[in-house]
Amino acid sequence: MNRNDLIVDRKKSWIMLGPPTVLAVVIIVLPILYMLRVSFFPQSNVGAYSEGFTIGNYTQILTDSFYLKVLLRTLLIGLGTGILCTVIAYPVAFHMSRLSARRQQVLTMVIVAPLYTSIVIRCYAWIVILGNKGIVNSLLGYLGIKPVSMLYSYFSVYLGLTYVFLAFMILSIFNVLVTISRNVEEASMIMGASPLRTFIEVTLPLSLPGVFSGFLLVFVLSMGAYVVPELLGGARLRLIPNYIYDSVINTFNWPLGSALAFVYILLTFVVLILYFRIMTGFSRHLTGAKNSGKRGGKK
Repeated sequence: MNRNDLIVDRKKSWIMLGPPTVLAVVIIVLPILYMLRVSFFPQSNVGAYSEGFTIGNYTQILTDSFYLKVLLRTLLIGLGTGILCTVIAYPVAFHMSRLSARRQQVLTMVIVAPLYTSIVIRCYAWIVILGNKGIVNSLLGYLGIKPVSMLYSYFSVYLGLTYVFLAFMILSIFNVLVTISRNVEEASMIMGASPLRTFIEVTLPLSLPGVFSGFLLVFVLSMGAYVVPELLGGARLRLIPNYIYDSVINTFNWPLGSALAFVYILLTFVVLILYFRIMTGFSRHLTGAKNSGKRGGKK
C-alpha cells in the first residue's frame, strides 16, 4: 500500500467517524457543558435560574453535612453493591465457564431474562416480598417468629441493587473466564499444584480484568440508580440522583441540581482514574511476572 492509498483510507475513516462524533458531542458533551454553566447561576424564585455568577451551589454541597452524608452514602452503596455482586457472581460465572456451550447459552438466557422486565416492576415485587405484611413476614408469622422490618433499609437497597445489576457482573467475569485456556490450568497441576492453588495463583489472577470491569460497571450504575433507592430505600436512604431529581423537578432549583449532577460526574471520574491506575499496575505486574518466568525458563 502506497502513501496515496493511506491518505485515502484516512479520509474515509474521518468521513465515517465524523457524523457519530458530531452526534456524540451534541447529545453528550453539550448538555454537560450547559449543566456546568447553569450550576454557576444563582437560584431564582420566578424561573429556573437568575442571571449572575456564584459558587454558592458548590459551597453548599461541599460544606453542608447533609449533602456530604448523601455523597458518602452514594459512594458506600456503590461500593457495597459492587462487592456483593462480585462475591455472588464469581462462583456462578466460574461454574458457567466449565459447562458445555449449549448449557452456557441456556444459563445466559436465564440470567439476562430479568433485564427485559422494568426495574419498577421488579422493585414492586420486592416490596411485596419484603413488606411488613409481605411474603417473608407472613412466613415468619406462620412459624411463630416476630415479623422483621426489612423495607426502607440498607438491606433492601443492597438487595434490590444487587438483584438488578448482578447479571452485568456475571457476564463480565464469564466473558474473561471462558478465554482462559484449560491448558494453563492443566500445566499448573502437572507441575504439582493442587486445584485450589491453581485457582488462586493461575485462574483468579487471569480473571481479574473481568472482575475489575464488572465491579466498575456495577459501581457506577449503583451510584446512578434512582428507582431502587426511591422505592426500596424510602426517604432515609436516597442517593444523589434522587436529590438531583428533587432539585430540578420538585423545587425547581436548577443551579443546585446541576451542581449536584456535576459533583456526581466528578466523583465518577475520580473512580475511573483510580480504576485505570489499578488496572495499569496490575497489567505491569502480570507482564513482569511473565517476563521473569521466561528468564527463569531460559536459565
